Amino acid sequence: MFEGGFLGLDNISVFDRSMRLPDGYRLKQADATGWMAMFALNMTVIALELTHENPNYEGVAIQTYEQFLAIADALAGHASGARPLWDAEDGFF
Repeated sequence: MFEGGFLGLDNISVFDRSMRLPDGYRLKQADATGWMAMFALNMTVIALELTHENPNYEGVAIQTYEQFLAIADALAGHASGARPLWDAEDGFF
């Protein structure tokens, strides 16, 4: 859903990816879609907290939660009857 490395930090790692991992280890990595879903949830929580002091933030909370739901629907394949993005063989989205 999100591509092109627009987050800017997608190539930074504590691992040297050109080196073979030790036996029994496997590198898993989240993509930008997962990060954006988490960002939307975090923004929802922040907006809800701000709503305690200023009710005008309620609309922001609703908007960011709707963004999270849209990402989740796309990942699950609910959007327009699309296939889910889950790969059972890899155990990863």
